[in-house]
Amino acid sequence: MEDTSLENEQGIRYDTSMVRLGYFAFTFLALTSAAFLEHAKAIKARAEVEQIMMASELFEEEYGGYPDQETWMLDLTADANSTLNTKQKVFIDLSNEEFQDPWGEAYQYFLVDVDGKSIPRTYSTGRDRTTATNGNDPDDIPSWREFDDIREAYPTAVPVHPFELLVWLILLYVILRWIFLRWMRRKKTP
Repeated sequence: MEDTSLENEQGIRYDTSMVRLGYFAFTFLALTSAAFLEHAKAIKARAEVEQIMMASELFEEEYGGYPDQETWMLDLTADANSTLNTKQKVFIDLSNEEFQDPWGEAYQYFLVDVDGKSIPRTYSTGRDRTTATNGNDPDDIPSWREFDDIREAYPTAVPVHPFELLVWLILLYVILRWIFLRWMRRKKTP
C-alpha cells in the first residue's frame, strides 16, 4: 500500500487523504451554501411580494380601489406625497424603504384589467435582475405564480428529503471515522 502521509518540522505525520477530504468538504459546502443562499433570497422575495399584494388588498378595502402604478409605494406607506392615501394609513412597512428585492432591484407593480376591473400584480426580477416578459421569466418571482413553480428556478443543491440527508450524514460520519482511526494508527507507528 502506498504511503500517503507527510511529515512537518515537528515530526507529526499528516495523512494527505485527510487533506483531500477537507478540500472536498470545503468545495461541497461552498457550492451548497451558494445554492441555499439563492433559495433563501427567493423565499424572502416571494414573502415580500405577498406582503405588497396583501397591503394592496387592504388599501382596496379602505379606499375602494388599488394604489396607482406610479405612486403605489407612496400610497402603501402613508407618505405625505400620496394623493390617494388621504387618511395617511400605513399598509406596509418593509425593512428597506426603497422596496428592493434581495438582489437590490425595485419590486415591480402594475395593474391589469380583468373583466373590467383593475387587479394589482407585483414581481421581483430575480437573480438576473432583468425581465424580458414582465415577470414571466423562469427566475422572476411574480405574485400570480405558485411558489412551487418558482422553486424550480432556485433549487437547493443538497438532498432535501430528511431520510436521504440522514443517509448522507451517516455515510460521511463513517468515512471520517475510518480516516481518523487510520490516521491515529499511522501516528503511533514509529
